Amino acid sequence: MCIFPAVAYTPTDELVATMIGHAGAFPRDPMDGRYILALT
Repeated sequence: MCIFPAVAYTPTDELVATMIGHAGAFPRDPMDGRYILALT
């Protein structure tokens, strides 16, 4: 039997802040920098 972890949903009003704080590589590489720049 395969058990999958629970799916967590982020409310839309928190999505940009969550993406900026948690998405991508750390430290930020040039590609991540482009994504973050598009969000701000």
